[in-house]
Amino acid sequence: MVSIREKIVSWADSFLRPPLLGLDISDTSIKYLKFRSGQKLSFDAFGEIAIPPGVIVSGEIKDEEAFARVLNGWLAKEGRSLRSSFVAVSLPEEKSFSRVIQLPKVKVSTK
Repeated sequence: MVSIREKIVSWADSFLRPPLLGLDISDTSIKYLKFRSGQKLSFDAFGEIAIPPGVIVSGEIKDEEAFARVLNGWLAKEGRSLRSSFVAVSLPEEKSFSRVIQLPKVKVSTK
């Protein structure tokens, strides 16, 4: 019997085939994970970089120069191992929303 974990990994694997970099930028840190391409779901690099207080507040960059310094320092150390054509980035909670909508039933046109 196939476990739920194996089903999820199998399904996600089709999306993660190319080298994919995942980024989560919050008010206090940047978290990253680079998935390795191939048959098995694995990764090449991961970590977390601290962002000084006040640089990002409520999901908005307040000090662009300080944020650029954080990014440049991080990329100087890890940049080569983070190269990827595909990047998935999370949205700050303050800048996202969801809403349930209902659509009327529509007849299929055979034209």
